[in-house]
Amino acid sequence: RYPSLNLVIDHMPFTYSPDTAACSISSVVDLADRDDLFEHLPNERIAELSGSTGLSGFRDAAHVFRAAGVKSRRILQPGVTACDLAIELLQRLAAAGQPVTDDSIILLAHSHAVPDTAAELGRQLARHQQLPPEQVLGFNPGCSGFLMLLQHAQQLLTQPASPSRIVLLNV
Repeated sequence: RYPSLNLVIDHMPFTYSPDTAACSISSVVDLADRDDLFEHLPNERIAELSGSTGLSGFRDAAHVFRAAGVKSRRILQPGVTACDLAIELLQRLAAAGQPVTDDSIILLAHSHAVPDTAAELGRQLARHQQLPPEQVLGFNPGCSGFLMLLQHAQQLLTQPASPSRIVLLNV
């Protein structure tokens, strides 16, 4: 009777039921096993790359670790795009029995130095999935991206015509 909210939390969907305000994981999808998509970089390389943009970057590997709390990161392999990741995640979500449907909404968080990149990523994903552009919303919230997506999903659920499924993608 009530719509469900299916989320991908760092690629882990769960369901929210407004009548009980309870959340549960319905399936898990991720791309952790896809080494063909990612290159692993140590913090020394991250510091070097962050300084190459002309903006003030990280001073050194220790600064990266203090700021992020990680010793290495994964970046996309050459030729792989953020849209490729989103498509792969949606395919895994469908294979797990949680496909995007006509009454689904995809909320997409992507951090990039260029502010409009996330919105363009949303448009690319909508075109690829043959969805109306208003069904895929891209946001560039920085490190707190997932939290912002949760808040936006909650707001969507309070609308009279809320979607039957909301997928959160953090790419």
